[in-house]
Amino acid sequence: MHEVDQTPAFWTFTANAVRDAGLLCLARIFDQGHGALSLHTLLLTIRDHPEFFADEAVRKRVNPIYAESMRSGSHTVDDQLLAEHLRLVSADDPLTKKIVLWRNTLGAHRASKVILKGQFPEAGLPSRDDCFTLLDRAFSIFNHYTSLFHATTTSTKVIGEESHDFVFELLRIGLKAYEDQFERGLENVPNS
Repeated sequence: MHEVDQTPAFWTFTANAVRDAGLLCLARIFDQGHGALSLHTLLLTIRDHPEFFADEAVRKRVNPIYAESMRSGSHTVDDQLLAEHLRLVSADDPLTKKIVLWRNTLGAHRASKVILKGQFPEAGLPSRDDCFTLLDRAFSIFNHYTSLFHATTTSTKVIGEESHDFVFELLRIGLKAYEDQFERGLENVPNS
């Protein structure tokens, strides 16, 4: 975009900051530490406390109108599906392993061997597509259990998420006005 080309350093810093923030958040979601606030520890808590999903426990948490229409056992956790979800968020999964390795060697910890050799472990760095796949996975799993827990889910869309387009529109308008003003200035310069 012409307007972005005017300030490449700013946009490079911005893109890098957004990428790094996204990677760090994703790494936190898939953190494997037992004390971490992560999807992995959430699923372990769910596995260890099935009573949270018993009919009476759920009825106490949800909207009373919904509670009246609830089918018996409709919020019970499927043990096989939970085991599959635990596998998908563990470092045994190749994609999850990539973000865990990134976090443990570059993102949150120092791995001097990786830095000195200039070579990342065999799993490789997570690609952009890997990150989007992990993000979709995390939302899907999280929403499944929040739906069971209190009959709600989190949207994957942010209200006004396209509002950044307005910033580029303003940049285009401002750049056009600047260029027009510059051209008019050149027209008023006497020929020598």
